[in-house]
Amino acid sequence: MKRQSYKVFSFLAAFVLLVAGAPLFAAKQRVPRWADGALEADFPRDSYIAAVGYGTSAEEAAAAADAELGRYFSQSVETSVQAEQVAVSVSGMTTDERSIRRQTVITSSVELFAVRHTEPWRGQKAAQYAVCAYIDRAEAWQTFEPKLKEAAQRFTALHGEARRQEDVFRSLLGYGAAKACAERDGLSDLILFAHVLFPSGARQYQSAQDMLASVPADMKRLADSCSVVVECTSDCGGVVASAVAASFARLGIAVSGGSGGAGYVCTVDVVENRQELPAGTFYTPSVRITVVSKGASVHTYSRTAAKTGARNADVARQRAYGALSQEITRSFLQER
Repeated sequence: MKRQSYKVFSFLAAFVLLVAGAPLFAAKQRVPRWADGALEADFPRDSYIAAVGYGTSAEEAAAAADAELGRYFSQSVETSVQAEQVAVSVSGMTTDERSIRRQTVITSSVELFAVRHTEPWRGQKAAQYAVCAYIDRAEAWQTFEPKLKEAAQRFTALHGEARRQEDVFRSLLGYGAAKACAERDGLSDLILFAHVLFPSGARQYQSAQDMLASVPADMKRLADSCSVVVECTSDCGGVVASAVAASFARLGIAVSGGSGGAGYVCTVDVVENRQELPAGTFYTPSVRITVVSKGASVHTYSRTAAKTGARNADVARQRAYGALSQEITRSFLQER
């Protein structure tokens, strides 16, 4: 009797365990919606930027997902440039250089955000892992906007200063300074990136984008109304006067041969600072350039070139003026 009761008890116990465990063994793994072709079900496009990556390991899948996010931003920014035609051209930069700068802005911007990842998923019969990388748009905007805001404020401050100038030449230089500041900060690309990341927030910077797009036309309009004559007190083969004239030409300002009719007069005063030493003749030349309109100075510039020399006095002088002209080319009328 005891042996039969034991068998009954064992059977009941086994049955209970079987019933209790049935759901555990019978249930199928639930595929995440983002891994089952329904990415927006978990990550709505208005609130998230998300991408799925695959790999033979969880780490490889996460890296692939990150790469997909980067491609999304790159393609979206490029599409915005082509569609809106509002990207500001960067004078003196090739298309390749422009593309590299934009890619740098995109990459550095994405790195600002804490990109998050889902738990890796791998089905029972799947050969690869899947991971979803995602960015919360609103959260990322809180991180990104301060950088954009600072760049926009620097540009708009310089732009406003240029607009308030009564003198045409000063206004032209002011717009040049604003343009240079925007280029250094990558403002145009930051705004384009903002439109991809958080469109509603980016609209706050539309006025800065419009002003930036109009700067080249504003500068051309001002340059067309300027003309200047260059008067150089001392030169060697005309290299200093040529460097000064070329600097005006880069701004689109016409350089005339005589003072008649010129709105501005540019005087170039060179001090050679010549030394005769046992080793030869040496110069530490300096220059002071003054732009005058209606008897009043509107712009001044001064620089000292590095000391140079040679045993032959003529060669030493040529080298000195060459060094001075190079310094003028590098820094005269260059936007600060």
